[in-house]
Amino acid sequence: MKKFFSFSTLSALSTLSTLSAFTLVSCSAAKRPVSQSAVTAVEHPRMTDFEMASYDGARLAFELKASIADLVTRDNRALVKMPRLKIYKKDSPGSLLVQAGGDRGEIRLDTKDVVLEDNVKYDVIPKNYRLTTAKLLYWAQRGETEVPVGTGYVLKTPDGLAEGSGMIAREDLTK
Repeated sequence: MKKFFSFSTLSALSTLSTLSAFTLVSCSAAKRPVSQSAVTAVEHPRMTDFEMASYDGARLAFELKASIADLVTRDNRALVKMPRLKIYKKDSPGSLLVQAGGDRGEIRLDTKDVVLEDNVKYDVIPKNYRLTTAKLLYWAQRGETEVPVGTGYVLKTPDGLAEGSGMIAREDLTK
């Protein structure tokens, strides 16, 4: 599975590398500790208009956009504000399967797993389903969604409403 980052993401990662090298050089040359604000800037660089896409061969698997992303380099993750996730159909390249979002979230940069939190809405477009919850995990490599045990949800379908707590399902909310 190929992963691509937007130009602004690559620019921020390049800046991060430059900042890390600069901090290490200035720290070792001066032989004194780096100030906490310098450490924070290196460990948590902030990017605006964050965009990430994941491909399965030539097929776009999913996209994630966020208004702000704070990279936590030591944990290989990004904390995001106003994340918007789009998952595309496997059998019909370019066709949207899911549109989802929340007020905040997190993405694991190594696995591409996504956590959406606060006012989460997860819409399965072809089936006209809407899942609302406080927290949702998207397991990218498994193609599954999870509402953690103890977290309530409401699923609205053309046939009615279902309420519950905790669930694991495919991306399209089946099985």
